[in-house]
Amino acid sequence: MGKHHLQFAGTKEYFLKAGADAPETLLGYADFDNTIAGKPDKVPLKTWAPHIGDWKTGDPTWRDGKGKGLIGALNYLSAKGANSFSFLTYNAAGDGDNVWPFVERNDKLDYDCSKLDQRGDRPRPLRCQWQLQREVVQSAHRRQTRGQRGACGARWREGFPRHATRRGR
Repeated sequence: MGKHHLQFAGTKEYFLKAGADAPETLLGYADFDNTIAGKPDKVPLKTWAPHIGDWKTGDPTWRDGKGKGLIGALNYLSAKGANSFSFLTYNAAGDGDNVWPFVERNDKLDYDCSKLDQRGDRPRPLRCQWQLQREVVQSAHRRQTRGQRGACGARWREGFPRHATRRGR
């Protein structure tokens, strides 16, 4: 206690964060169900195709082998010594406009369980810190949603953490 570095409770080993803070649109991924690019010319969906070869037997996939590119990209980061990465879980109307956990882009209360299940199938042994950012509110979107406590409104901000932690495996 009293130190500013993260420390593992069991081993007392210090955790020094080293990793990618980008892309924040990591989950704007073509292999996730119901994921569309709101700005396809500017921010197309990711395929992570160059990292399919970094996927390993036993790593998770879904729907007949989908997900190998994303899981391979995480394996690649881990193999290069990264122990942390961050990503957004919501950026509708933002710079990326391709990540949201809902059935529809503008429906802030009905979660897409298929998409969330796919996002939950992730490798645990990587020892990576998942720096989850719920949303980044762009100034133009903030003006459109004044009084809602963020782009998604109070009900989403209260329900999402409970839903996300229940889905964690």
